[in-house]
Parts: sequence; structure tokens; C-alpha cells
Amino acid sequence: MPKSRKRASTTRDVRAGGAVKSPPPAEPRKAPDPGQYLTFRIGGEIYAVPVLETSEVLGYQESTPVPGAASWIHGLLNIRGKAIPVIDLATKFGAEERAPIDSSCIIVLEVVIDEEPAQVGLIADDMPSVVAVEGDQISDPPLFGTLVHARYLRGMARLDAGLVLILDAVGALSAEEVAQLLDLETQAPADGERSEDRGEVSGPGEDREARAGD
Repeated sequence: MPKSRKRASTTRDVRAGGAVKSPPPAEPRKAPDPGQYLTFRIGGEIYAVPVLETSEVLGYQESTPVPGAASWIHGLLNIRGKAIPVIDLATKFGAEERAPIDSSCIIVLEVVIDEEPAQVGLIADDMPSVVAVEGDQISDPPLFGTLVHARYLRGMARLDAGLVLILDAVGALSAEEVAQLLDLETQAPADGERSEDRGEVSGPGEDREARAGD
């Protein structure tokens, strides 16, 4: 079971004779660091996540659906005996649900959810590439002109291939959505045949590094 969480109150204290108190302003999101990034497509956009936050890349495989889960939670995938939630970010961003394509893959991220380490799988439309991003190529996320709201982004990188959106897949989730992902991690897929041995493409620092020079 996930540990209890303290949520910030959004209601103002209007007790008689007392001052009106508003919630403290949110802390500014930390700008992305320069370094090695994995780039991949979701819909018509190119996204990036730091290589150091990536566990592995798997060829697409069906996950076990979870009854009652949000539509953007594709299901649970068994990786080396651990059930991880797989997120369909295209649906999360407001696109219509669609079937995976031949080039689809699952990028497994090492993240921190509610101060707890966790793994989350992201469905991408193609196999990722590794690129080096310099500090002077990084800027704030665009406020308009993309299919995804700026709250889902850490920043933007201007590369030779064009504009790349640096993703904040977990930081943009609400408290309820975080709780749902934590609850899913305690469940095991019913289909024991789904394992890490099917469709695994690469581990951290191996084939992906070689892909950077392509």
C-alpha cells in the first residue's frame, strides 16, 4: 500500500478576525541539465528524456490491462518479476486511443514517484536515438505551438534535427494519478508468459551508446 501523503490545501483560511491565507507559490521547475538524451517520437512530436533516467528499451509487447485504470495507463508489464505500469502518453496528452504500429517500443524510465523510486514504461512510436545536448541548446518549454501542454515538459532543445521537447512524464501527474501508479506497482500481471525476455532491445549504456554514432 502507498504511504499516506500530505496534500497542500487549496482552500483559503477565512476565519473571523484572521488573515486570508493562500497556498504558497509552486517552486519553479528545475531546468534540464546538458548531457546525453534519448530522443523518440510520440505522434508528430520529438521528445527526449535523459539517458541516466532510462533503464532499458524494449520492443513493443502487450501489457496486462488493469480494470478501472485511467485510459492513458496501458497496463502492467512483467519485467524480471516486477510489474511496472506502462503509460500511453499520446492518450494522456489528449489524442485518440490508437493501436501500436510496427516500430513502437517501450522505454522504461527510472523515476521517483512521491519520494519513492519506481519504474514506468512509456510507449513510443519508434526506437530512440541518443543525442548530446549542450547547455546553450536548452531553453524553456514553449507555451504554445505544440500538441502537449507546457506542464508536461522540462524544457526544449534546439538540435540539428529540429526542436526536441524534453519530457517531464511524472512531474506533471496529479496527486491522484501518482497514487494510482503506486497502487498499480503492487499488482502482478495475470499472464505469467509476459516477461523481460520477450522483445528486449537494449540495456543502459550498451546498444544505445552505439546508436548515437549512427
